[in-house]
Amino acid sequence: MYRKRELEKKIVITLLLGLSCTGMGYAEKVSDGSDGPSFDLGTITVEAKRPDWESKLSPGTVTVIRPDDYEGEQKDLSELLKMVPGVHVRELNGKGQYTTVSVRGSTAAQVGVFVDGVLYNLGGDAAVDISTIPVKNVERIEVYRGYIPARFGGTYIGGVINIVTKRPSKPNVSASFGKSSYGGYKGSLQIDAPLGKGSFMLGVNRDQSQGDFRYQNYNNDEAVVSYQKVIDVEQGYIDSAYASAITTTFSALKVTEINGHTAEYYASNLAEWNTYLASNAAYSAAYDTVIAATSSTLSVNKIGSRLYSLSDYNISSNPKYTYVKESLSVAELAMVTPVLAYASASERAAYIQSMINNGTYTYADYWNLYVKLTSLQKLSYTYGVPLSNAKRLAAIEKYKSLQEKYGDGTRYRKYNDYKNTDVIAKWQDDHWLAKATWKEIDRHLPRSLMWQNSPSAVVDTDIPSFANARTKQTIISKEALVGRRDTIGNLEWGWNINYLNQAKRYKCENWKDLDKFYKWFYDTDNVQDMYSKIPMRKWSVYDSRRWGTSIDGTYKAGNNHMLEFMINYSDENMDVKGSGITDGTLETGYSSTNRYRTDYTQKLFNVQLQDTITLNKRGDLWLTPSIRYNQSEINSGKAVGWATNVGTPPEWMFDSIDQQDNKVTWQLALKKQINENLTLRTTCGTYYRLLNLYEIAGDGGSILPAPISSNSAVKSLNFPVPEEGKQFDISAIWNGRALGADSKVQLTYFYRNADKLLMLWRYGYDYWSYTNTSNGKAKGVEIQTDMSWKKWDLNLGATYLKASAARWNDSPAVGQTSADSYSVHQTYTPEWEGFCRLGYRPDKKTMLFGEIKYVDEMYTSYDKNIPSVQDSLTTVGLGIKHQFGKDFQAVVGCSDIFNKGPQLKVHEGNMTYNADYPLQGRTYYTTLQYKF
Repeated sequence: MYRKRELEKKIVITLLLGLSCTGMGYAEKVSDGSDGPSFDLGTITVEAKRPDWESKLSPGTVTVIRPDDYEGEQKDLSELLKMVPGVHVRELNGKGQYTTVSVRGSTAAQVGVFVDGVLYNLGGDAAVDISTIPVKNVERIEVYRGYIPARFGGTYIGGVINIVTKRPSKPNVSASFGKSSYGGYKGSLQIDAPLGKGSFMLGVNRDQSQGDFRYQNYNNDEAVVSYQKVIDVEQGYIDSAYASAITTTFSALKVTEINGHTAEYYASNLAEWNTYLASNAAYSAAYDTVIAATSSTLSVNKIGSRLYSLSDYNISSNPKYTYVKESLSVAELAMVTPVLAYASASERAAYIQSMINNGTYTYADYWNLYVKLTSLQKLSYTYGVPLSNAKRLAAIEKYKSLQEKYGDGTRYRKYNDYKNTDVIAKWQDDHWLAKATWKEIDRHLPRSLMWQNSPSAVVDTDIPSFANARTKQTIISKEALVGRRDTIGNLEWGWNINYLNQAKRYKCENWKDLDKFYKWFYDTDNVQDMYSKIPMRKWSVYDSRRWGTSIDGTYKAGNNHMLEFMINYSDENMDVKGSGITDGTLETGYSSTNRYRTDYTQKLFNVQLQDTITLNKRGDLWLTPSIRYNQSEINSGKAVGWATNVGTPPEWMFDSIDQQDNKVTWQLALKKQINENLTLRTTCGTYYRLLNLYEIAGDGGSILPAPISSNSAVKSLNFPVPEEGKQFDISAIWNGRALGADSKVQLTYFYRNADKLLMLWRYGYDYWSYTNTSNGKAKGVEIQTDMSWKKWDLNLGATYLKASAARWNDSPAVGQTSADSYSVHQTYTPEWEGFCRLGYRPDKKTMLFGEIKYVDEMYTSYDKNIPSVQDSLTTVGLGIKHQFGKDFQAVVGCSDIFNKGPQLKVHEGNMTYNADYPLQGRTYYTTLQYKF
């Protein structure tokens, strides 16, 4: 009986490989359903949760990747998905850290990720972090674009990724060990054994890395120059008689408040004032770098506001700003003086715009003036009180020391380490499936090089800074699945019950040092423990628990219909805990409004039906309609906290949030097999992406529910509602001989129109909210070619994507009176993306392979007035595999051999700086694998 099942399995796999691809050896396997469904149920083999023949029931675009084809190459899920046309992977925090995936220009939240047919997306997450999903014990990865089969509950605008774990097979024990650059290590052990009437698999895997790679900080030189400015100014005060003039004018300011204190205060607290200068001067000067780097983000309104602020001190008479006035040229004074005549910032901005419009001055003229005024104001403020020569000499030595710490810009990435451990136990026979998994992720969270307003050159140094907070993240996930499948006549059906528990823990390991830094930075006892008193800063925990159940099946209704149905339900609860919130230490004083939610629930219900209809006697023309009903019910408990200066807080700020959304959507596909080589197909449909918990109810901190707009013209911009969209694609698949090779070429044109897209709006400086304030379109072409000769394999994939988007002109705040929109860039969406892999097999035991990946340049800001663009990236990898005998294999390789990842640049106007998170570059690896 056991041998019979094994024979059946081999026959089915062989048939699937013949239908789905022409690649051989290590070539990528692509399934596209081009040969049409066969309705002969016969004897089936259960693999994961679906029978193999059912994979032919998807009439849309689907790519299947088998990780074993790349065994030993130390590829994670993100690397495998980069090979799929239409898929873009964004390693937000760098390799091995938080990573998301989008499909055909979608957002990451619009992609559904399933493991063995069970939804992996959690309501408490913005999107699935695919870096947390191991692939060592995975049999295949299915990537669906366009038409989504009915077996996957929910409607996802981008697409669906289904990860199918391996089925226990014949008795087997295998182990592998791998090392790579930057402290990388991979180890695994898999045991397969017969158990009862089925087979049992146990897999244990470990993946870890220090991630301390070297890169060049492009802002470093400017930071060093900014410190040199401080040194020069201090030295200038020592050498110049101008210091005495400043002393005289400052002594006249007996009642003028500076930084909240009087001149008498500083006279009696000179030591404290000198300490403040020593600390503030460094950051004031270094901040010039950020101002310059973000110059194009400043609008005419901001220039007007800057000039308006000068009137607070009257640039023409206040002694404190004598330095500013005397530092302006005659031409610059001519630009400043008329602006000061206007009473408000908006009037000054209008005047500036009129001067630009009539050609008197250019935007660059005003921008250069803005930069100079900003710098002069800070210098005059910082050095408005004279220091003794001894203090100045000490400051000079301090800043020279800081320059030495900056060095030549060479950095080693800090807090970029991770340790991932996962265990899977799976038992399966011809009907039953039981699976349990445990996973622990232990990692630090690397800091962004453009973190808030801190100079990016400070990151990854030993210089105390907010940007060097050391945050530890631990994720522990537990999952269980039990299911059964049966065949009764023409009905193949099954059910499953699943459970998922995930605990995310965050801990700031150096919060005591940051408390000291705050006190040092502000030089006052009033901000003691300022960092750690901010809620959620010291530690936080997000516990999610979800259980679900599903029933689905396929019914052969006569010779021309194959019905597929699915009904599922899930109930998720998330609890939030954190310092300053649930430990009884919540305090006021850090923000105008304190409000946090600690309990969230979401219930999902899906009913979906699909019919594959054979339209002709030849059996080569199929129509596949599908209808879906999807529902979500979300509730968040009342917020805890209070308002300190807003009077009576609005109900939406503190009351519980309850929202239910539901809708019916449809899909339609038509497929025609022209001949044995050519198949044509087209699909279309509507989508309704149900929202996650924090998009509606907030995240327990800085994200709150959106306020309700009183304007009926924009009533859709109240509390967030699900995103909607329509899609269309058309494909041609050719399968045959070309250039002496077994070849397959798949060409697809796609189009999608999405409405009510969610975007974050910031309300003042208090909080952010999600609102449906955008819409977008995406169209493009995907092409994939797989060719296999006797000793060579070639895989090519490319995507052309043209995306456009628009957002509302005003935030949907209470009382909004306009719903005008304007065009924006779709960020981090490359226009071109491609992959090429070439394999050569000189003999049956050896394979040499090379890969090239290309990602086009991308906008990093949605604002079209900001020319902020990240460079294109081309990486090259090489490797060799060799089989020593029957059971032992060794792999040696190098990825990104030209070390392009750490060199990635972002250009904004004439400024150049690093990508937000540098990418790991040249990485050598070796893997040894033995099968017992």
